[in-house]
Amino acid sequence: MEDEVLIREMLKEIFMSVFENVYTAGNGLQGISRYEEFAPDLIITDIKMRKMDGLTMIETIQHTDPDQKFIIITAYSDEHHLKTAKLLGIKDVLIKPVDSRELIERAREMLQ
Repeated sequence: MEDEVLIREMLKEIFMSVFENVYTAGNGLQGISRYEEFAPDLIITDIKMRKMDGLTMIETIQHTDPDQKFIIITAYSDEHHLKTAKLLGIKDVLIKPVDSRELIERAREMLQ
């Protein structure tokens, strides 16, 4: 989930070269819809998005699927967001700009 179209499309291209199924969404509400439709093994999301932020989306999905795996990528490194992510059990928080190789490696590790 990424609200910036160029970043979302770039991430999609990168992941499509490595993984079989890649789905995108522009905000947390779309992310929940994609989750319900496709049940992905891993969700990569930004924090700040229109309509619903990534942390609220994570919390919503965790109510029905506490084992869902997430990686957060964000430009925000403030304590409040990082603390909230930690409280939600998110261990992988990457600060933008994100190295695509590192992101792919983290995704592979989580999917093993």
